[in-house]
Amino acid sequence: MSTTTQIVTRTLDVPGATLTYDIRHKEASTEPILVLIGFPMGAAGFATLSKHFTDRTVVTYDPRGSERSVKTDPTSQATPDDHADDVHRVIEAIGGGAG
Repeated sequence: MSTTTQIVTRTLDVPGATLTYDIRHKEASTEPILVLIGFPMGAAGFATLSKHFTDRTVVTYDPRGSERSVKTDPTSQATPDDHADDVHRVIEAIGGGAG
């Protein structure tokens, strides 16, 4: 049995941006999904840490304006409320239940 986790990358259109996020799915897990986030760090910054959670599905994402997540207007300022809404929308897109 392989211990390699397949990473699925998805995008999500939100007001003012297109967010990119990665899912490291653990099919047989009964543990809650873990969402690892940090700003301005994107998903790539969590690659090593994600490998330590072998018991659950792990989701990482690039906050708007960083790495692969692009803002509709690159000169616009993202607010804390924008970032909070983005995290909420990513959690909803993966089916909720993040822990």
